[in-house]
Amino acid sequence: MIAMLRRILFSLCCLALADGAHAQTFSQSGSATLGVRVVIATLCSVGATSTGTATASFGKLDFGSHPSLANRLTGQRGADIRVQCATGVPYRVVLGAGENDTGTQRRLKGPGGAFVPYALFGDASLSQPLTASAPVTRLGTGAEETIPVYAAINPQATPAGGLYRDTVKVTIQW
Repeated sequence: MIAMLRRILFSLCCLALADGAHAQTFSQSGSATLGVRVVIATLCSVGATSTGTATASFGKLDFGSHPSLANRLTGQRGADIRVQCATGVPYRVVLGAGENDTGTQRRLKGPGGAFVPYALFGDASLSQPLTASAPVTRLGTGAEETIPVYAAINPQATPAGGLYRDTVKVTIQW
């Protein structure tokens, strides 16, 4: 039993010595700073393409194939403009007059230099014209926003058959 008490006493002494060896005291200290940051850019992007570095395409508005322009035609919605601007960034979308405009009228150009006038709209009821002088103005939400584009050709004399087309420049300003 005495041997057992000696072993316990010896173990307790070793434990006390080991604990004292690990417990360190510090008499001095120093400090510095660590900078942490993020830049939330006040910019806009078109789809996944930055408007500042590349040109994006929004697809095509297609009126389809028709034998006559005696009735009003509406373009199939397929060319929505997708814009993503940082939260709180005001922006506007300007649709140019097109490559074949007369100054006040967008026109599709076809065979032999024939033209078909058309108009672009921001709503399905074709009541909100999208012109170079009437841009779409919004405030960025941080999420991608869609600006719908619809088109119409009013009844008119039917020109020669063939493919008629135009290209409209879309400019995002912020």
